[in-house]
Amino acid sequence: MRHAHFLVTIPALILLIANTGTAGEPRIIDKTTGCSVELPLALDGMATVNWSGSCLKGLGDGVGVLRVFDHGTFKGAYFGSLKEGALAAGVLDDGKGYVVYLAGHPADNADRSEFLKAFDLASNAARAFSNRLQAEGKQVSAKHYQKIAEQLGQQMD
Repeated sequence: MRHAHFLVTIPALILLIANTGTAGEPRIIDKTTGCSVELPLALDGMATVNWSGSCLKGLGDGVGVLRVFDHGTFKGAYFGSLKEGALAAGVLDDGKGYVVYLAGHPADNADRSEFLKAFDLASNAARAFSNRLQAEGKQVSAKHYQKIAEQLGQQMD
């Protein structure tokens, strides 16, 4: 009987490991791009994501915007970089405020210059996303993300 219990546990463990990011955060797949990305813990449990950046070997990589939705309702966005699907450096807007990420983790006591770099990267990610939306003819959304880019750029003034 112990063996049957063990056999049932292994698939569950494999599934858990496969859906976990490098820092232990859960992973989710962007259904539009097929790109796997890490969810920030602050947004854990949301239903869908949209990653605007590149995808290498099925993993989000580079600079972009990660938008998170719960059954179609926008819940928050991460502006910055991903490396092999994991959060690298940038800023999370979870609807309650900004959380700076450095080296894949929320940064509470980093040097001011590191915070400035994170907000600059986040602003550039939002601006690039705005430009892409404008090229796609989505003027209202483009204007919205341009405004976010400006707000992120002014955070450390």
